[in-house]
Amino acid sequence: MLAFAHAVYSGQFSSPHVVRPLQSSSVKETIANVSAAFHFHNHPNPTLDQFGKPSLILQRQWRAYTNADRIRKYQKAIPQSVLRRLRELAQTEMDKALTDLVIGAYFFAMRSCEYSTVKEKNTRTRRLCLSNIRFFQGRRELLHSQDLSTADAVSITFEFQKNDVTWETVTHTASGDDSLCPVRAWAAVVTRVWQIPGASRDTPVNSFQHHASTIEFSSNFVTCSLCAVVEELGVDFLGFSKDDIGTHSLRSGCAMAMHLAGIPVYMMMLIGRWSSEAFMLYIQKQVRQFACGVTASMIQPRPFFTIPELSTVFTGANNSNSQN
Repeated sequence: MLAFAHAVYSGQFSSPHVVRPLQSSSVKETIANVSAAFHFHNHPNPTLDQFGKPSLILQRQWRAYTNADRIRKYQKAIPQSVLRRLRELAQTEMDKALTDLVIGAYFFAMRSCEYSTVKEKNTRTRRLCLSNIRFFQGRRELLHSQDLSTADAVSITFEFQKNDVTWETVTHTASGDDSLCPVRAWAAVVTRVWQIPGASRDTPVNSFQHHASTIEFSSNFVTCSLCAVVEELGVDFLGFSKDDIGTHSLRSGCAMAMHLAGIPVYMMMLIGRWSSEAFMLYIQKQVRQFACGVTASMIQPRPFFTIPELSTVFTGANNSNSQN
């Protein structure tokens, strides 16, 4: 495991454009995914020693990587205000199609390669197709040919992911919001894609009929569209500029929204399909709402009593007996 971790750190498994060496957090996340795969297949955790404790040598290796880390600039989380404005600005059919796709991806904390076309062709994650999207009305599953506007839940099955977990299904119910609703967004996506001539269950969800040809929305096109909205809203309103967001901003935005809503950590991991708490990197401490109410809560009167040390108790008892 030490050799494998160092190979990851050195960038032996990374694309040519990736800056080497990698950040320690990227190595830790990769090792955590490997450990999750071992656990899934009923194998011992390779990061633990013979006594079942975290490997001391591996911990020292993490520390060395951390000390050598470059100052990392995390992509800012996309707030709901950006998505709402994206919806308001959508006038053409292409704009509406992209908006539905982006909002649908947001609620499921999707990686860009799961819902859009990326430059890297050797990605392990399989892009979603129509067959991966299912709708339900109560306990009854709806066919794609039925009226999907009546659906109150949508389930998406991720066949193969970056963390090697296969056929993982995540379900969301309708939010009741006209602009931001995962069920409405995916119903619109699926309905639109099925209207493309020759569409089948294997047609990617980012397909769009543009005039006489079929195109696919790329991750770069998605980012550019979000950048345009961020630039319009401005730094004074958002606290960041278009240069601060990227392909991970939707995923981090979902994590931040769930955190601020008080969603339990285990539920966040299930929805975002994070196999470890590495997803906490998406929770940005510089967001003002992160600490909202903390100081007010800290100064509330909550008296507490400190239990005396055991030696102090016996000493006091002995002194009392000698006086008697």
